[in-house]
Amino acid sequence: MNTGTSTKKNAPTAMSAMTVPVAAREPAPETAPPAPRPTALSPREQEVLAHLAQGCTYRIIARRMGLSPHTVDTYVRRLRGKTGSVNRIQLAHLAFQLGYGPGY
Repeated sequence: MNTGTSTKKNAPTAMSAMTVPVAAREPAPETAPPAPRPTALSPREQEVLAHLAQGCTYRIIARRMGLSPHTVDTYVRRLRGKTGSVNRIQLAHLAFQLGYGPGY
């Protein structure tokens, strides 16, 4: 079982893999690129995005905003189009990155 620690058995290989890039002064591997900034979002779209970040369903969002679930679905489709998100999970993730999380 290897729990991420180095043992005598794997020390040369593990250490080489970690130190060679450092010794060669290679740049650190790139992290995920920052999320693209969406085009301008309307105040209602921002509100829907904040509710998605809180994990709300369409029905809950509709009740909180005084809309029908169908209208919420329309807002979510617009948000997906503007942000390039494929699903609600990606939208919620983007919402957190943009600061629309709890307490927004």
